[in-house]
Amino acid sequence: MKKLTPLNKFNQSRLYSTWQDNKPNGIACPECGAELIDMQSNEILTSNPPKIRIRCPVCEYFGYRYV
Repeated sequence: MKKLTPLNKFNQSRLYSTWQDNKPNGIACPECGAELIDMQSNEILTSNPPKIRIRCPVCEYFGYRYV
């Protein structure tokens, strides 16, 4: 029988992986010029074309970029 993961450990691992998904994307912030960060790359907006949320760690700019 396969060993199952407890819910609290699974949720904790997902929170950590989501936090780690916040990574620099090589795009300059339109406000201050610092490198923008992709937010939770596993959550893509189903717009046409698809978008992902981005933010600036320096000036806290928020926006979206095309995937």
